[in-house]
Amino acid sequence: MKHPLYVAFVWHMHQPMYVSPDDPSTAILPWVRLHAAKDYLHMAEVLSRYPKVHATFNVVPSLLRQIEQFVSGRVTDRLWQISLQKRWSREDRLYLLNVCFGHDPNRVIRLYPRYLELFERKAEAVQAPDSFSDQDYRDLIAWFNLTWIDPNWLERDSDLSGLVEKGSGFTSGDISLIHSKQLEIAKKIIPTYRTLQERGQIEVSTTPFYHPILPLLYDTDLAKEATPDIRLPKRRFAFPQDVGDQLRLARKVHRLRFGRYPQGLWPSEGAVSYAVLPAIDREGFRWLASDEGVLGKSLGIFFSRDGHGFVQQPRKLYHPYWTIVNGNLGPAMIFRDHELSDRIGFVYHSWPGMQAAEDLVIRLRMIRDRIDDPERPYLVSIILDGENCWESYEHNGDVFLESLYSRLSREEAIQTVTVGEYLERFGARDMLARVATGSWIRADLTTWIGDPEHDIAWSLLAQAREDFDRWSKEHKGSDFRKARSAALDALHVAEGSDWFWWYSTRNSSDQDALYDELFRGYLKASYRKRGEEPLPELDVPIHGRWQKPKSHPPTYTISPDLRGEITLPDDWRNAGVLLPENSTGAMQKSDGAIRAFYFGTDLRNLYMRLELDVPVEDFVTTIHIACEKFIPWNITLRHSGKEVDARIGWAVESQYGRPPFLYKALGYDEWQSIGPVHHALSHRVMEVALPLQRIGLDGKEEIRFLVSVTAHDGRQEALLGEPMALVPVVAD
Repeated sequence: MKHPLYVAFVWHMHQPMYVSPDDPSTAILPWVRLHAAKDYLHMAEVLSRYPKVHATFNVVPSLLRQIEQFVSGRVTDRLWQISLQKRWSREDRLYLLNVCFGHDPNRVIRLYPRYLELFERKAEAVQAPDSFSDQDYRDLIAWFNLTWIDPNWLERDSDLSGLVEKGSGFTSGDISLIHSKQLEIAKKIIPTYRTLQERGQIEVSTTPFYHPILPLLYDTDLAKEATPDIRLPKRRFAFPQDVGDQLRLARKVHRLRFGRYPQGLWPSEGAVSYAVLPAIDREGFRWLASDEGVLGKSLGIFFSRDGHGFVQQPRKLYHPYWTIVNGNLGPAMIFRDHELSDRIGFVYHSWPGMQAAEDLVIRLRMIRDRIDDPERPYLVSIILDGENCWESYEHNGDVFLESLYSRLSREEAIQTVTVGEYLERFGARDMLARVATGSWIRADLTTWIGDPEHDIAWSLLAQAREDFDRWSKEHKGSDFRKARSAALDALHVAEGSDWFWWYSTRNSSDQDALYDELFRGYLKASYRKRGEEPLPELDVPIHGRWQKPKSHPPTYTISPDLRGEITLPDDWRNAGVLLPENSTGAMQKSDGAIRAFYFGTDLRNLYMRLELDVPVEDFVTTIHIACEKFIPWNITLRHSGKEVDARIGWAVESQYGRPPFLYKALGYDEWQSIGPVHHALSHRVMEVALPLQRIGLDGKEEIRFLVSVTAHDGRQEALLGEPMALVPVVAD
């Protein structure tokens, strides 16, 4: 029998718990309502038009709860409440300015002249909120809410299309009408998913209830399995029972909404560990999913890719594996192809939609050809956020999705399936003797633990959880059981991954302080619901207590020994540093390469240290050195064709883990190989020492460093520094 290539799309739907612990009728941010109006129903409706295409929708239970609270009227969000006011305070106006331009300016805002006009005045209004009139704010509210509705609804609903045509001069009645339409859309989400499930076109899987990182609930020390030198919080969090609680509650809520228990689990952020498998198995899950990096670590291999981005070990990646739990077969595991998943999440939005769909289908055909084993079934798993990327696509992703689903409906060599369908028909092929600890981001847990603000948050959570256990042992009775349930639920909310996501040095948003407030608020609520005073430390914001690192010049001369150690040695502490920009949205790439670049001098040598979050041996790593005094010079980064406004005179480059060489610019983007340099090279660190005299510097110039990391397929990540002094200026 000759098999097609089976493909499982898993669209993950999730938002944090925005409901205020102090006011259960108010969500402090509107994203559940807005994504409900724009994305959750939209994704199901697009798929429903292509019955031959099957997919899995993973819906986080706490999101389901918030959708139902919104639909029932039990909860409204702060933006909704402010929108209906006749007048706005300065605080209200600043809130509106902060939230209501939350759209892609090119894909969305520029399409509507009045919205674009307000956007072009945003900077002035932020400085002087009263420069916007009441009508300006009303129009801003209307356009923001209109453009957070599925554009298909804007076009086919006569009331909504009439408002789009109206364009300006919106009234409070118009805004109420927009809200009512959002409510109408949201009411259809769960029934539509259930209908498609009963039809057999989709499978609905789940996630632990409040989206916690399961290995870290089990024991924060598990983070060391993936990152041995990670900084752990002062107070250890280890409550394995909470893993079971979050899974059990998820299954119960899922069955009530969809009429059956979920068979599949997307552990929050694909974060898994062998330690949490027994709890997953006990709750009856047939399958779970993670990332190819976790599979590689579990098998003791690295999934390398060729120059076109194709996995060079496809027969290992593209099929499910049985896990082993207590000596028996446990749930099957599938592993996402992070190249294909990240192409949808981060690359294709800048392509014409039809071209992007064609590229994905061609890649799937080529994967089948490269597997070259038609007698056995293989499964490509494409798993990603199903809600946050579409605002950067044409027409909310319709052009891409319609073209993709249309092509897949006609393909004979490719067949889409739900994960459950594949396993029902074929099961898993091999067994995993172990499951490595890690997530879909770099196959570790460093996005949620290891940074200074993480330390504070985990320690406070651990203290609150320990205090809850102490209190539970001291009380009994029916009133106690009710208070205990409410207090434990608040703690479970605080265990969610999102708070720790925004405490990471890698991520930031305009709402960081609000996420911090919610996290501490739920910890305080847990104390209050059981009649105790919260810890005083919970009144002190975590956000901003430790300043996230910024790029800066050297603070003193340095003379480090080159050792290539993973942890920054003390003799680099006074170096200058360049850092990549933080992720500012709810999505983060799984394979961001550059972690940090350090530099400095002792007036004889220039020292440079490049830290990566990926293996050095899988990339060409290049440090370009630019200075106004260089003659001749080049203006293009090596291997990319990217022009920069800098005189690049020299480059130090390591190709796929080989010793770095020095290259001299000859002008007209030509380079001369000079020879090897003094260096230390480890798995994720490259350190170099260059005599200043050799490159024509005396250490007193302003230097600009431009670091690039180039993959086999030519994709490049660059860190472009500003001109900085090599030697700190010391006052006389």
